[in-house]
Amino acid sequence: MESRSRPILIVEDDLVVATELADVLTQEGMQVLGPVAEGIEALKLAGGQPPAVAIIDLNLAGEINGLTVARHLVEKFNVKVVFVSGHIGEAVREGMDLTRYFIPKPFTDEAVVGAVRELMATLPAENSSGTSPGR
Repeated sequence: MESRSRPILIVEDDLVVATELADVLTQEGMQVLGPVAEGIEALKLAGGQPPAVAIIDLNLAGEINGLTVARHLVEKFNVKVVFVSGHIGEAVREGMDLTRYFIPKPFTDEAVVGAVRELMATLPAENSSGTSPGR
């Protein structure tokens, strides 16, 4: 198994947007984890099955925002991040060390799929036994 086959985590509190993202990624042959609407829920889900890439809205329901979720995912699981938000200016200033992928809402399916594909292409292959390093 290659790490490119690891799932894409969707962290988005707008159910319509989250469902659309999940449908589009699934149609593109990608495995989707979630979607989840709250940051703490996203971190718990990622702990059980670390994603390769996370698509994260900045303004989430719950106790922690998307930037905090992204920092935890990057630091703990080396997850690649795509931010989607109506408030991209703030994200760019605060999240430039996490990713170069900031997609403003409303976005096109092609923009998100393209960013995910670019990030997936940068991931190293896992070992040929089908397990990831350290497992």
